[in-house]
Amino acid sequence: MSPDNRRAIGSTAECLRHLSAVHGFASKDRESLMVRDSLSKLLGVTPHPTGHRWFVMGKLPKGEKLVTLQYMLEVCGYVPSERTSLDHIQREIADMVALSVLPVKEITGLLEISDITLYRWCFGKTLPSEVISNAIREIILTYAEEIRTKKEALLAGLQDLRLVSDVTVEKIAPAKESVVVITPEGTPGNDDEVQILAHLILASIPLATKLLSNSAGGASRDMLRELTKTQNGRSNGVFELSNLLSRLCGERARTQLQ
Repeated sequence: MSPDNRRAIGSTAECLRHLSAVHGFASKDRESLMVRDSLSKLLGVTPHPTGHRWFVMGKLPKGEKLVTLQYMLEVCGYVPSERTSLDHIQREIADMVALSVLPVKEITGLLEISDITLYRWCFGKTLPSEVISNAIREIILTYAEEIRTKKEALLAGLQDLRLVSDVTVEKIAPAKESVVVITPEGTPGNDDEVQILAHLILASIPLATKLLSNSAGGASRDMLRELTKTQNGRSNGVFELSNLLSRLCGERARTQLQ
């Protein structure tokens, strides 16, 4: 993804700017231009003018395409801060919109809501009621196979363009080109970083539960371990995260025993 294998945490605009800079999307390099144009087509927009406006000028779209852009950045390994506030049901419907599983008008028609209401959910502004949340779950269940297929297709497309890689996590400094590295030896970070970690853990629980169910199968779990391999290939992110979470749990237990 970048020469020093870094990933960025920040606003959608900051993550997009970082991605574009790392891959030279504003340059005249032939390979970079081909990747930029291919990425635009993968996201369902024209390389010119839309792709140029996003990846060269740094201008964010609105509505459905903004949801798509945020989802793409997350798949590439970024952590758009706007998505960290989404709860499970908001994330589910946002992913469905991002992947164009159904036209927005069809989703809003099924739920009997306005486009504005749908986007407010997708951007974490409001939560759907319990009744509508149940209706969303039914839609997600009905189109589960289409969602899975589209997620896999987008991931494969981004991997083909070499936009997805094993990376370490950093936070983008808002007004600077440089980023702040979060190192194990340093302090845990500010409250924003703690909140981001908390949201990521909560978001992973239902996904991990589903992956461990009988319906998922061993091949899916093998794929997860393969996708989370570290650079040296001797370990994987699942194992390392498990160790870190165990240490957090152990610290809590020790505190309670004191």
